[in-house]
Parts: sequence; C-alpha cells; structure tokens
Amino acid sequence: ALPISYFGLAVSWSLRRRKPERSEQLEGSRYTSDMFSLLGTIILWVYWPSFNGLMATEAARHRCFINTYISLMASTAWTFVLSGLLGDRRFHPEDIQNAVLAGGVVVGATADMVLQPYGATMAGSLAGVVATLGYKIVAGKLFDTCGIHDTCGVHNLHGMPGILGGLLSVLLVMMASEIGRAHV
Repeated sequence: ALPISYFGLAVSWSLRRRKPERSEQLEGSRYTSDMFSLLGTIILWVYWPSFNGLMATEAARHRCFINTYISLMASTAWTFVLSGLLGDRRFHPEDIQNAVLAGGVVVGATADMVLQPYGATMAGSLAGVVATLGYKIVAGKLFDTCGIHDTCGVHNLHGMPGILGGLLSVLLVMMASEIGRAHV
C-alpha cells in the first residue's frame, strides 16, 4: 500500500492546477455519508487482521491476528483522544473513519512476528497519533506547500503509517535472534 499511496499522490501533484483553489465548501460531509463511511470503517476494522494474516500459517497466523487487533485498538484509542482534544472536544468523522485503521497498516509487514503486546500497542499508538495529526495538521500544509489536495487522506492512512511499518520491520529484523527464529 505504501508505494501505491505515494504514486497516487505523485499523480495528483502532476495533474494539479498551477494555481490551486481551495474547495472545502464542496467537500462538506453529511450525516448519511458519515454514517455509511463509519460503517465501512467498522467492517474494515473487524476484517483487517484477516488481510494481514492471509499468508501466515499456524502459530504465525494466531500472532498476526492478536498483534493486529492490539495495534488497531491502540490506534483507535489515540485517534479518539486526539480527535477530541484537537477538535474542540468533538469527535470528527474524517479523523475516525481513517486514522483508526492506521494500526493495521503499521503492523502489516510485522504482524506475524513476535511483537509482544507492548510492541503492538506502541506501534498502533504511534500510528494513530501520526495519522490523526496528519488529518489535523499535515493535510493542510501538504496543500499549501505542494498544491496536493489529498481528499481521501491516503498520505495519512497508508503513507505515514506505512513508513513507520517499514521502520518497525527493520527494527524487528535487527533485534531477531537465532533462538527466536527457531521458535517461529
């Protein structure tokens, strides 16, 4: 998902107008569309471990499901905390619809490894914080500096958590021991 997200942003950048226009008034959400989007988010949240564990077998699949759910729970908790704190004590559906899924993205490459519950919690927490701050702060700056209008939040849901997931996989491979590999 990481290369595809940045490919999409690069295409958006190359097709942009030279003098970008703000169009927030055209992007307003409605109650019905927000409810359907939140329903879709719940479905994705429930089935995300099956995406991450598709190729894993036996004990690795079990670890994959547990690590993904723990990471998703942590990103969900931090998304709600930050959405409320940074949104005038109101939850914003745009944050919640996508940032709660960042925990599944961040552990995508490492879900079948021995993360331990604290590792999955830290990864999901960091992903939830980064994705929510991305929606609240980075999206506007991306438009102002580069002229990229990321309407779907691809950079916040797949880009930044994907980079964190890649760094997490490098860290876990460096920390792996021969004993740990024998028990996997």
